[in-house]
Amino acid sequence: MDFNFELRYNPHIYLDIQKAVDFYTEETKSDQLGRRFIQHVEITLSKLNQAALNYQVRFDDVRMIPVPSFPFLVHYRVSEETNTVFVEAIFHVRENPETWQTRLKK
Repeated sequence: MDFNFELRYNPHIYLDIQKAVDFYTEETKSDQLGRRFIQHVEITLSKLNQAALNYQVRFDDVRMIPVPSFPFLVHYRVSEETNTVFVEAIFHVRENPETWQTRLKK
């Protein structure tokens, strides 16, 4: 079954991305790893357009897809009725689950 989902982004994901980029830039004293992180996030988000239903539900109705080469997960919801993917968060795998669960309950 072929789907073509519209992607909608929670504005907080831009802060999630910036936080990760800042960390990698500070740790490596270079922006190269931060740029690579952004590229991998973009690749991951592009997969959701066609394959959003391929990833299992992990918390309530929230699915997660890993960001390749980085310890981050993209948290998202799918509305099959409207063919929409709602990207809610991009968090480090060791992030306190209560942090993202609180955001997703809003």
